[in-house]
Amino acid sequence: MNDRKIESKDELAFSEPSKEMIALYQEHVPIYASELRAAIVTDDQKAVLFHAHKMSSAMKTMGFMNIADLLDEIQKNQLQGEELREVGKKIDKLVDHTLVLMSK
Repeated sequence: MNDRKIESKDELAFSEPSKEMIALYQEHVPIYASELRAAIVTDDQKAVLFHAHKMSSAMKTMGFMNIADLLDEIQKNQLQGEELREVGKKIDKLVDHTLVLMSK
């Protein structure tokens, strides 16, 4: 087991993700992002909130609080329209970045 710690922005220490957690992230998060993107494109507010919640949990588990904060903003403020699409684009870029970093 890996005992290295990573500090998050709110100063909580998380154990460094295991290889298994990284593999699960790489497998599932692209699907989650695709589901959220589809819900945004079709203006399905109920699905947007569901997928934002599901994806936020995954981001928090991995310590990606900047992405989780955006997903929580979608839920809390029930974003719609152009504002939702812009936040969705930011989430996509950040998720893509995490996947590139994890592939190294």
